Amino acid sequence: MGSAGSGSSGEPPRWEAMGRRRSTGSCARPRLGRGVRAVAQNAETAALMGVNIDRVVSLTFLLGGLMAGAAGLLYVVYLENTGYNIGFPLGIKAFTAAVMGGIGNLRGALIGGLALGLIENYGAAIWGAEWEDVISFTVLLIVLTFRPTAPRARDCCCWTSRRPASTRWRSRRWQG
Repeated sequence: MGSAGSGSSGEPPRWEAMGRRRSTGSCARPRLGRGVRAVAQNAETAALMGVNIDRVVSLTFLLGGLMAGAAGLLYVVYLENTGYNIGFPLGIKAFTAAVMGGIGNLRGALIGGLALGLIENYGAAIWGAEWEDVISFTVLLIVLTFRPTAPRARDCCCWTSRRPASTRWRSRRWQG
């Protein structure tokens, strides 16, 4: 087996597996997980049901900040260099992927990220790798110019085949 940080043998590094296990374990805790889902769905109703909204929001931001800090640390270790603007290109790319796929839509953001990656790679093959960040910023400008309101979750291709919940309930209820 390789050392704790090496992934040369084809297996993922152990610290990565530990991080994934830790993050999914802390988010899957029944009380916190239910609280996060309840607040995300309807904060007012969650408060009526006894969920401490301030605590849930604070813990969610704490977990998000810790995971972002760990990702930033790993990115700096990978680059072996640091600077005040080291995350700006990654932020532009993440925002572009989110806008392309729809703000608040996880599947759409994934599709947007894959599309942005393909556009960047084809553009880098044509114009050179040094233009990769310029290509992603140009894609962001084009998307914001022609579609300033990002697609909503129900406009995404993943959601078009689903009917509204009220229609599903009515059709099941009256079928017999």
